Amino acid sequence: MENLLLGIPETWNELPIKLSRITTGEDNKYFMNDDIAMVVEFDPNDAGKYIKNGDIVTIETENEKFDYHAFLYQKIKGKHHFIPISNFENKTEFAVTNLNEIKILAKILGSFREISEKTSFIRIEI
Repeated sequence: MENLLLGIPETWNELPIKLSRITTGEDNKYFMNDDIAMVVEFDPNDAGKYIKNGDIVTIETENEKFDYHAFLYQKIKGKHHFIPISNFENKTEFAVTNLNEIKILAKILGSFREISEKTSFIRIEI
């Protein structure tokens, strides 16, 4: 088997990038269950500096099984709308006037699908 070297930057806008496994429902048109997401976390009070229309963001939840849920972000007529990207956990769309009314934890930059269990991630100094 040949190896492929894929570089993932350590930072985005000077914030660390993390990898996180996704749990979702079959109706999700963005991600599949067990995809691996590249996520950038930031201070929730600074979310407005890092998100834009069309981004998928993670919002803190009170669900005992999950720390956060993913939503599509849209700013429409001065309101911040958050649209669930699947019916998983029966989340519904909501809107807020001020982003500080909720706790946006991260932005999903991209994802990997169907990575083999033989795949390993290593740190390479360039």
